[in-house]
Amino acid sequence: MAAKPGSAALEVQHQDGCLVTSGGTVVLEQLAGEVRVRQLGAAAVIGLEHPSGQPVAAADFSVGKVGAGCVAIAACNCASTSAIKHTHHPVPRVLLATPSTVLPPRRRRRRCPAPTRRHCTLAPPAPPCPQLRASRFLALGRTSLWWMTPAWGCSTQHIPEETQCLLLELEAGGGYALILPLIDSGTFRATLRPASTGDGGLVARVESGAAAVQAAAWPGALLVVAGRDPFDLLERGVTAAARLSGTAKHRSQKEVPPACDVFGFCTWDAFYSRVSASGIQAGLASLAEGGVPPKLLIVDDGWQQTDVDEQYRQADHTRRLVSIKANAKFGGPDSGPDHGLNAVVAQLKQRYGLQHVFCWHAMAGFWGGLGLHDPEMAKYRPKLVLPTPTAGILATDPAAAWVQPVLSGVGLPADPSELHADMHSYLASCGVDGVKVDVQSTLGLLGSGLGGGPATAAAYHASLEASARRHFPGNQLINCMCHSTGDSPPTNPASHTAHIANCAFNTLFMGELVIPDWDMFHSQHVKALLHATARAVSGGPVYVSDRPGRHDCGLLRRLVLPDGGVLRCRLPGRPTVDCLFADVSRDGATALKVWNANAYTAVVAVFNVQGSAFDRSLRRFHTHDEQPLALAAEVGAADVPPLAGQAGVELFAAYADGSGELVLLAPGERLRVGVAGGGGCDVVTLSPVAAAGGVQVAPIGLVGMLNAGGAVLRWGACGSVCCTLSGGHSDDGFEVQPVRAALQLRGAGDVLCYTSHQPISVSVEGQEAPFSYDADEATLRFELPAGAAASAAKHVTVQF
Repeated sequence: MAAKPGSAALEVQHQDGCLVTSGGTVVLEQLAGEVRVRQLGAAAVIGLEHPSGQPVAAADFSVGKVGAGCVAIAACNCASTSAIKHTHHPVPRVLLATPSTVLPPRRRRRRCPAPTRRHCTLAPPAPPCPQLRASRFLALGRTSLWWMTPAWGCSTQHIPEETQCLLLELEAGGGYALILPLIDSGTFRATLRPASTGDGGLVARVESGAAAVQAAAWPGALLVVAGRDPFDLLERGVTAAARLSGTAKHRSQKEVPPACDVFGFCTWDAFYSRVSASGIQAGLASLAEGGVPPKLLIVDDGWQQTDVDEQYRQADHTRRLVSIKANAKFGGPDSGPDHGLNAVVAQLKQRYGLQHVFCWHAMAGFWGGLGLHDPEMAKYRPKLVLPTPTAGILATDPAAAWVQPVLSGVGLPADPSELHADMHSYLASCGVDGVKVDVQSTLGLLGSGLGGGPATAAAYHASLEASARRHFPGNQLINCMCHSTGDSPPTNPASHTAHIANCAFNTLFMGELVIPDWDMFHSQHVKALLHATARAVSGGPVYVSDRPGRHDCGLLRRLVLPDGGVLRCRLPGRPTVDCLFADVSRDGATALKVWNANAYTAVVAVFNVQGSAFDRSLRRFHTHDEQPLALAAEVGAADVPPLAGQAGVELFAAYADGSGELVLLAPGERLRVGVAGGGGCDVVTLSPVAAAGGVQVAPIGLVGMLNAGGAVLRWGACGSVCCTLSGGHSDDGFEVQPVRAALQLRGAGDVLCYTSHQPISVSVEGQEAPFSYDADEATLRFELPAGAAASAAKHVTVQF
């Protein structure tokens, strides 16, 4: 991670008890004696040591000292085996917060867990101190056992519990810093949280998740990196953090599952656990009849054989797996239970042209794990584990104390690899191509009865990925309920806009490791266009969970090609830099802009998601403004790092989907886009203008699609390797060669290009095609024909 000359990276250096960037900006200061800093290229790794020297299962280290003499650190004399320890000495100071002289109201002082509270004392509160160094932050923190959402602010007291990623905007043009908690030694998980004393401090918490797993030192607890470009910083930082934690590789080193590039149908919202072979057939048939044939089917929860302990007969989530085979609902699409899952899958693929069939299962088989007394499960030697939630998760979501795993336990196999191998072998033998694996974050909870949360999660994920790699070639694995974006309940209006913001900001962190899946949506819904637009720019898979016959196929045809392909962007969709530190759900002024890149063009979607958000104090989605105002945003090439970095490009064609307006923009110019309150949205396609022989050309793509530029597979600006605009004057300057533009396009429908001159002809796959040209607008239009191979590349030549 060494900083290269001229790069966007800044080194983080340990100088005189502080962490300082090579640009001279302080990130952390007054590092205490319990802190050990080691250099890792341009980054710094913070290690922590417990001041008592005694091993503990969990500890809190204050990383917040606000000015000289203003220290207020919680002290605790609990026994060393208690869940949480508070150190008596300050660790680093985080330079965050408000530039004003009045800090926001303090949070109420948090109490220690009830069993140990009588042993605890708290230092008196400190007076607020102004003039902190960093101007703003973006924090990504868990809101429950399973989900994570963004939070913004300028005081460390606004940083949420269980923060897993903290991006700082340093003061006075100092760039950005990123603080990432790590998995230390494979057994302790670190997180960030505010100090309980309300002094503006920050706390690093380390937890093993099991009372028996203890340590007195954590050499790799936090990673601190800095840079000028926040996207480059996140890529470098998350990649290094994953390597240090030993948990993951960067997304670029992983195979993209082929299922990501086709349209899908998920059964969950359509049927919930009442899914059946006949219901699936009805759903596939109605979508195909509407001209949007799914090529991916996700058979969600409800296909397995399960049972429930006698005392929990009324609760689905207490059910346990009793067989790895499908239940009687999957006997056959048209007949009784004599055929089995293999016949169902084969017939559905044959009738509806499915390319990929995925089946759902929980990480431990089912929600309640394995049946404890069922003959088929005996080979896995299941053990009932009644987990104990960690203090960290209870601070975030006290309801974790009475969720299903805690109350009724989970039947865990002695060896998850045997269970995963048998389940996947059976599914693969039935023609299933991949799996959606749910309930993943429960592993951290279950670790209290095993070897700790991080160690348990690592063992299960290693087992899962090895089995999926062996049985489902192509990396056909969907990970679910794993500190990700959260569900978007179709009947909860407060979640509809908030889900988009959560997905976009969580992708800043998670998108460096995975292809982000922004979840299923409903095409016939009051916010269908909002969600369809979000999926179009997400860079992830596109699938719906409509009930049979309840579709807006006109909207879906803006996402789905006639052969079931989709125009997926090449990168994870992320917020633009100018809204990274704005609360796009609550400030009443900022529109969310999400950028992405295609093979040649780029796209910026604008969303008005003001009015609703996940409220941490209420612990639910909440609408705080029933009538949010319309907003405006400015969009330009500078919003898209791959375009902003293109040398030699003097103009960009910008096409706004909502208005149909096409304008030319210089690199620093912007197009103003308005979006209505309550979920209004628009999409702007940006295309570099190439020039040859006095002719300028910029392909926009299929304007009937939300990601119009995703149809442009090959094209290039002047001077680029793949430039295919040729012609102009000969070498001697006298003979004029005809100008010709050659493109590769995919899809079907109306193609729009900016061209400064009227073409002589347009040909598609060598056949002359009709076209129209508007001289006033400088726009060329022609049709790409539909067909069975709409996703295949088509060669187009425009002659001038």
